Amino acid sequence: MALTNQPALQQLLLAQAQRQFGPGVQLVNGSSVATLIPPGTVTTSGGAPSEAPTSITQSPFSLAVRYTAEGQLLIPTPTGGGAVGRTTISDDNSPMPRDRVIFDYDLFNNVPLSARGVDVNRFSVGIEKTFLDGQMSLEVRLPFASTLSDDIRTDGSTSSDNVELGDLNLTLKALLYRSSTIAVAGGLGIAVPTGDNVKVVDSFGDVLLRVKNESVVLTPYLAYLLTPTDRLFFQNWVEFGFDTNGNPVSANLDLTGLQNVGRLRDQTLCQVDAQLGYWLIRPDETSSLVRGLAPFVELHYNATLGNPGQLQTTAISLVADEGHVNELNLTAGFLSGIGDNMQIGVGVVVPLRGNNDRTFDWQIGVHGNYFFGPSAGDRSRYARATNF
Repeated sequence: MALTNQPALQQLLLAQAQRQFGPGVQLVNGSSVATLIPPGTVTTSGGAPSEAPTSITQSPFSLAVRYTAEGQLLIPTPTGGGAVGRTTISDDNSPMPRDRVIFDYDLFNNVPLSARGVDVNRFSVGIEKTFLDGQMSLEVRLPFASTLSDDIRTDGSTSSDNVELGDLNLTLKALLYRSSTIAVAGGLGIAVPTGDNVKVVDSFGDVLLRVKNESVVLTPYLAYLLTPTDRLFFQNWVEFGFDTNGNPVSANLDLTGLQNVGRLRDQTLCQVDAQLGYWLIRPDETSSLVRGLAPFVELHYNATLGNPGQLQTTAISLVADEGHVNELNLTAGFLSGIGDNMQIGVGVVVPLRGNNDRTFDWQIGVHGNYFFGPSAGDRSRYARATNF
């Protein structure tokens, strides 16, 4: 999400600074930074209207508004989890309903949540429980991460390693068909807005813009798992995430307080995942500690449908996304069974498209499942094939 109309926002900050520190405050513009300088400030270099000062001394305050080269202030949208990221239904999942406890960790390198990029350390905990004799299940999953703070500071001091809570995800799964070689499932994911609001805050602590996290994302999906032999497995997921109600936006346009200026809705997100794996050690052929070992490869395709949501006022232009997402990623890793109850998946993900069609430079993850109930002792060919 990008906040544009750079001159209007700069003038808003200048008026606020002059109200607090007097009319002598000046605004110095540069190619990617605008700095407010109070009276009596000495700049050690730069300072011309076409070049922002590189350092400032003898200054009671310094207020800088940092932008991308295109003149935009990047803001993470709170929809689906904000800077923590959306939960993909297919991540660490199987078309088969299972009883399990989930704990996942993923490191995403250089995520474009800001102009400089952010490393995101993401954790996800949850539980899946079957019912109706194992024909259906309900999964509850909650992500959190060390990531960009939801309080975006206009002076460039936004924390990039803040611990943020994401959106709670509920996933209903139903086994629609099963034979000796194929299992088909479908269901619905619901992202509940438990994450924080996104705010743009100036150096004085005043909120200039707030995007409340109220959006509910519904994600219907269909998946199937093929097991043509007792070693080979292939699964495929197709899901569509719909932002059903959008998020209300408030702006402090006249420095008298936040006023509602409308709602902003994210684009529909289509996600397609395909995994191919092979059990070098089958879960049912050994009683040793390692009860299963399968290398796998996956392709993940993410694409936005429709035009980006946009909210236009006299002072700002807020765009839900800078453009269309058209992302293709490759994953390679392995699944390993530990005893009857544990499974660990390790994978590395690399984007296959260029800089404009990627949301990170690389990803590495460790996904863990602890099976209980009927799932703990199940060693059938369907039991432990898990998408990364």
